[in-house]
Amino acid sequence: MAPISNAPSIVWQGTNGNDRKTGTARSEMFLGFFGNDTINGGGGNDVIDGSHGNDVVNGGAGIDTLSIMGSDRLTGGPGNDIFVAVGVPFNLRLPSNSSVITDFRAAGPQSDILQLANFGVRWADRDKDMNDGFSITQKGKNVLVQVEDSAGNLYKITLNNIKVGALNMNNVQLISSPFAAAAAETGEIIYGTENADSLNGTKLGELIMSYEGNDTLRGLGGDDSLNGQSGADMMYGGRGNDRIYVSGTDRAWGGEGSDTFVFTSRAAYPAIADGGRAIVQDYKPADGVIEFIGFDVEFADRDRGLDDGMAFVQKGADTLIRVVDEDGAVMELLLKNTRSADLTADDFAFFY
Repeated sequence: MAPISNAPSIVWQGTNGNDRKTGTARSEMFLGFFGNDTINGGGGNDVIDGSHGNDVVNGGAGIDTLSIMGSDRLTGGPGNDIFVAVGVPFNLRLPSNSSVITDFRAAGPQSDILQLANFGVRWADRDKDMNDGFSITQKGKNVLVQVEDSAGNLYKITLNNIKVGALNMNNVQLISSPFAAAAAETGEIIYGTENADSLNGTKLGELIMSYEGNDTLRGLGGDDSLNGQSGADMMYGGRGNDRIYVSGTDRAWGGEGSDTFVFTSRAAYPAIADGGRAIVQDYKPADGVIEFIGFDVEFADRDRGLDDGMAFVQKGADTLIRVVDEDGAVMELLLKNTRSADLTADDFAFFY
């Protein structure tokens, strides 16, 4: 699978009126400014920002990045698209934000990502109300995502023809800055298929994501994110501070740098995580982090049994971490050549 670049080759700027623009087969950037604009990206990996107004945006073919602002109607089109809403970090009131994404795909080889940047919320804050500033609710055949920024602006994003249960932290990402900008500066997005893939990064920082199949992912240089999803995957971070998602019978090597290994609940995210025993080959205590996603446990729950849902067991030179999933199944993470006595609360983060 070839790397996908986010850097556009052509930049088009609209006016303060109602503009109409159709792109070409190349990768382009579109800036609509004010007015109710209609923008079609065409082919290529486009970046489209309709800005203010009630815009109609169609990314077209390719891996497109579409900005959400105002009351927009957004269609990603074929390809793995990224929809980005950015909260205002200072006291600035915006017009109504109520947008619709017509073709959001939560899983599969052409899955999409919704990024909510600068909102200061956590995945655990989601519920059916807005007490914590973040809600995800089923509305008939659609899902309504609501999030509030620090200025009090409420963003309403409707995902058409999808179920709440299909959404998770991999396809709804809560980040501090828009991924599209970071990707353009540091590297690329590399997607695999539903088969057994071998995907390599570069000296830059990439997001490398495969799907089903027993895949091999290599980040090489840069600060990479590697996610093999389902299947027995082999993942090598290489140089840099990497983020590697593991579950089932995956094996992961962080390589050089301060790496983060993300252990994901199968019960909470069955489409992307497997049961079994995953192995981290080179975890370095006090120089990395192990994140637990979707498990109702914390560091204080660890003991030699599973009474509190989590156990640390020394197995020769290795530490076996056992954790009870929401469905009662036990998932395991083995840290090779790591003493349990060397692990502290600073080595772990828990998100439920």
